[in-house]
Amino acid sequence: MDKDSLDPAKRFRDSDDDFVSNSNDILDLSEILVQTDGPSKIPEDYRLTLFMDDDSTPYARVFDGTGVKKLLNPVDKVAFIDYPGSFGVHEYLIEALSYPHRYFNGFLRLNLGLEKNGHLIFQDTVQFKVAPFLMTSNLLPPDIVFTSEGNGNALFIDQLEDFVVNQIGISVRSCPRNICKDDRWIQDQLEFGYAEVPHRTPMSVVLDSPRVNGLSTYADKAILGPDVGFVDYQYSGATELDYFGNLEVTPAVYANGTLYALGRIYYGNGNYPGWEGRQVSDALVGFLHAQVIQAPVELFSDWLFVGHVDEFMTIVPAPKSTLGFKVLFASPRLFYNILNDLLTTGFGDTLLFEDKPMSFYRGDAMLSVSEILDNDELYETNVKCMEYLDYNKAVILKDFGLQEDDIIEVPALYDTVMGRDNVLRVSGYFPNMVNVLVLNKEVVLPKPFGPVVRGIDVLENYVKNAVQDLGLETLFLDDWESYHVYDGDVHCGTNTRRKPHPFKWWNAQI
Repeated sequence: MDKDSLDPAKRFRDSDDDFVSNSNDILDLSEILVQTDGPSKIPEDYRLTLFMDDDSTPYARVFDGTGVKKLLNPVDKVAFIDYPGSFGVHEYLIEALSYPHRYFNGFLRLNLGLEKNGHLIFQDTVQFKVAPFLMTSNLLPPDIVFTSEGNGNALFIDQLEDFVVNQIGISVRSCPRNICKDDRWIQDQLEFGYAEVPHRTPMSVVLDSPRVNGLSTYADKAILGPDVGFVDYQYSGATELDYFGNLEVTPAVYANGTLYALGRIYYGNGNYPGWEGRQVSDALVGFLHAQVIQAPVELFSDWLFVGHVDEFMTIVPAPKSTLGFKVLFASPRLFYNILNDLLTTGFGDTLLFEDKPMSFYRGDAMLSVSEILDNDELYETNVKCMEYLDYNKAVILKDFGLQEDDIIEVPALYDTVMGRDNVLRVSGYFPNMVNVLVLNKEVVLPKPFGPVVRGIDVLENYVKNAVQDLGLETLFLDDWESYHVYDGDVHCGTNTRRKPHPFKWWNAQI
């Protein structure tokens, strides 16, 4: 489902038309051989037919071996073919038109029939499995980092690009402002993954979200091409929970007696007991579950204004650990513990977030240690947030097969914001240090602008030490007024295409 055509005027995928573009397009199709072990010819009242099961017909095309002649498609459901002769062979090519989704399980059944006087007297069937869309975890090597230009984020992009290109050696591709129309949230728009079949090298694939913003046509206009596929789903009732800051995947995990060699997808929903709010669309949930291999896990994220899992957790490499990774997990409890320690050691007047605005420019963010600790309303808000976070922690401990020490708490503070649906939710009071960009052993984090004691930002230093203890390096960038004030951070403003996993999905025991 890439675009192998060299015609610059052709915008759509190969699967969107009913012909084979060129020799590269042929390589994306799967071969079918019809072989005979019989007489040199068959009687005139006998004939061979190719046809697909009704469930398969909407999702495949069949061509002759050259790719020139179209035999079967969603409209033409039966084709009569020549008998190959004694010990003869005819070659055909099959093209899938869709990834598995909630109405299609990904299996294609092609039938070879022998008719006598128009009546089917023999049938042989071959079944194909459409390669699933597979997501890539933060442990896989990065290929390209994507950003998009918006009003006020030029300095952030310049600093990020200098670090990523010049110090790590990874290319950066930034969508120009005149194309993305000030839409800076490239993480929400795209989910990079891949698809793989045994006879080809893996194909990069980008899943496009139903967001209707400046980046909504970026994937098919600027990313789709040879060996780069594109898949989208449209849902008229989509909410922020359908955007892809709310869609992540773990590395390999062993949970509840099953090895998930390619990891488990996780996303957030409004599924907390007694909670009524936004829900991820059935279209997206159905698509994710239909891929099967990375069996999805549902967390609770609707308590957040944007509602994304990347606002409270992320996964980073931990080469020395048993699993090879750790989970960075937001914790207001830890934040208050740190501030209480500062208060008891005489730093109650120390300021946090100096000269910084609150999200959505709702006022000044600056407060002292004592002022935060004396704010009962803010504290109660974060006690409630910890209830939701503890709920999510229990889910990932069970469904990712984790132990408590696989989770590293990161100080966080949340503040109430009225949601677009007039439901009171929360957003990060200061840049969220779990909302990060992971590039091999480098982690790019947002600067928290926490309390400075003896020249050291206490919050930044705490996380820096925790991450560096894993064998990783850190870079803290100021994203406060380029992303945070709009309720996003480093991860929200970047996206990463990664190398495919070396494990082959068809070997998975799921």
